[in-house]
Amino acid sequence: MILPPDILLVRGPGWPSPSRRLSLPSRLAILCMACLAAIVPSPAAAMSGTAAARLTVNSEAGSMTSSSTNTVGTFRLVNLSTGGQRITSFKIDLRTAMLPDLVFDPFGTAGDIDGKAFGLDYFDGSGTPVHSFESPHNGIGSQDGYDVLRVDFGPTVDFGPGDLLRFSSDVDPTSIKGAIGPGPNHSGSVSGLELVGATVTITFSDATVRVVRMGGWNHAGTNNNKTSVGVLAPDNLATPVLSVPGRSSPFSTDTLPTVRVTGPAGATGRLWWYRSELAVAGVAGGGYDIDPYETNMVVDYGGTDFTLPAGGFVDIPMTASRFKEAGIHKVAAILSEATESGRRSSSSDVLTIDYDPAGGGGGGTTGDTQVPSPPGSLQATPGDGMVGLSWTAATDDIGVVAYRIYRGGAQIAEVTGLGFTDSAVVNGTTYSYQVTARDAAGKESSAVSATATPAGGGTVGEALLRVNVGSGGAFTDPQGKAWLADFGFNTGNPSSHSNAIQGTANPFLYQSRRTISTSQPDLAYAFDLPAGSYRVLLHFVETVGTFTTGSRVFDIVAEGELKVDNLDIFDRAGLLTACVVEIPVLVGDGQLNLVFPRVASNPTISGIEVFPVVPDEPPPTFEDWLAGHGLAGQSDADSDGGGQDNFAEFELQLDPKDPADDLAFRLRCEPGAGGTSIRFPELKPLGNYHLHRSSDLTALANPANRIATVTRAEIAAMTAEQRATHQVEDPAAGGRMFYQLFFEPAGE
Repeated sequence: MILPPDILLVRGPGWPSPSRRLSLPSRLAILCMACLAAIVPSPAAAMSGTAAARLTVNSEAGSMTSSSTNTVGTFRLVNLSTGGQRITSFKIDLRTAMLPDLVFDPFGTAGDIDGKAFGLDYFDGSGTPVHSFESPHNGIGSQDGYDVLRVDFGPTVDFGPGDLLRFSSDVDPTSIKGAIGPGPNHSGSVSGLELVGATVTITFSDATVRVVRMGGWNHAGTNNNKTSVGVLAPDNLATPVLSVPGRSSPFSTDTLPTVRVTGPAGATGRLWWYRSELAVAGVAGGGYDIDPYETNMVVDYGGTDFTLPAGGFVDIPMTASRFKEAGIHKVAAILSEATESGRRSSSSDVLTIDYDPAGGGGGGTTGDTQVPSPPGSLQATPGDGMVGLSWTAATDDIGVVAYRIYRGGAQIAEVTGLGFTDSAVVNGTTYSYQVTARDAAGKESSAVSATATPAGGGTVGEALLRVNVGSGGAFTDPQGKAWLADFGFNTGNPSSHSNAIQGTANPFLYQSRRTISTSQPDLAYAFDLPAGSYRVLLHFVETVGTFTTGSRVFDIVAEGELKVDNLDIFDRAGLLTACVVEIPVLVGDGQLNLVFPRVASNPTISGIEVFPVVPDEPPPTFEDWLAGHGLAGQSDADSDGGGQDNFAEFELQLDPKDPADDLAFRLRCEPGAGGTSIRFPELKPLGNYHLHRSSDLTALANPANRIATVTRAEIAAMTAEQRATHQVEDPAAGGRMFYQLFFEPAGE
């Protein structure tokens, strides 16, 4: 029999009442962090055999303040091995040097604008060593220099006993980034003395590895004021330990401290103190990335010899004749035998002591009287799974050195620039952000606040920008899209070719490119764009016939965030085949910045496209929907009298003033020889439809009587005709049956 053409929209337990919108569960993202433990062999385990070397850093020119590692022959490494061992590689790591934020600056981008990579000034071995820079100071690329210089002596290079290598390389403090060389008060002229504490690692041909920290020098000659030395030998003396009882380095004090040296009883050595300053006059922003207690040059030094008594330690007071003036002092020690050729130890850790007898010690920022002003014009731009923050600079009497970012009151980052992208967010959640300014003394400004709600989806608009990279002019592609001539780059070399390109309908685009040479900084592009969310398409092609997987590898960084790690064009696409990489980018500061840090060989790129992403409008609430239809307050009514109440019409996107669409939302049941055919109303991809059947009308709402479900995903995959004609066959026989359709709103 045919049941009455009627349907009830029933809300089951837990479904929303007409006065509220259904709250769908949000997706849960679980971050699994793998903790990797690096197991490093103890240096003592490698101290067997006769492998030995000595590194001396001394320009033999200029004064203590003007001497520079840029000078020819400043670094002198000699192989002192007595068992025939060759040196196969060495590394110099500046992260432990006594002055913070010293880096190798091969391209003149990290400190002052004078850069020098690796000058091979003299080598009396055979073959040519190969250098590389490791550990970018900012963790991304060359813009802030490198912490480590590595030199390798491969199978065709012989650095044998008695051989000498002399080289030079530019070392700068990052605090003077962008300054004209040699920086304020010659702060960009870093001497060997200022490399005290740097770590040197040398590997020999018998697999011996020796490690030492550079120490001061106090023997014959007139260059002790610009020299540091590291001896790497099997019989090095024990490394002394420095401390100031009751204090932890770094610290500030208004009284002269006493330094304790601890080591083997009877050992002799020397304690050095170095008065340092922070010279940043004229540097943009009052200096770059300045931290508390940061200095960038040594202006005075001294030392005293000691012998460790039976107790194994000696206390050495820093008298007024040693700490002659207020300021930040560095203190280090080595153990050594009396003669110039005698054995030495590695340098101790370097203590940092800010001494100010007037009681104003504050990390090298005496005279600081003001708290920074708050940052200005904080903007929070939502994107898909991210929020971009931008602000204008704060001011301070001694200079702002960093900005702290808080989310919901908890600090999540500290940056030196005027923007930050928060990618640890969930779409649909509203976040509150606060940004403060900090000066070098640690004073923090009041906060400025903004909120944002990241959202997924969005509509990709027409391209705002298409750049024909490496080209000399604009062109229109076969699809009628206009491409601009190359612009926005920082460096690099354009080139073109006529090879046929596979995998694209626009081969002409890939027949020009921009790449860089080893002497140039990492390739970067910058384009002025309004704050917002974008999709960026990057076009690459590998044209070098001898390249295979691993030959050319580089990263893609957008707005300071690593987007693609170790991109290998050949591995992705092959030779002479278009390779397109799409990345989402959130611009918050009015400029899109793209950087391509090199990993192996040099990056290359042929095209850049930028598309805006316009966020989808959030659906209205039930109350807004009612108001929009002129039905405010009628949450429980059936305003059009068509049979569906207003909330049902809201969920089904019906017209609350048209009864006809209510009548269309009906089940049609037709009996047949094999059972009953139940014809659904036209399905809409707004939720799930559940069909219940029971011989007891009062039991229809029980989920146990559910016989079919059509999910939102299934509906979304249907054609329009399938949605309009969907039906279920019920083979149940005998007796009268009631059918009821339940609609459950569901998100995507």
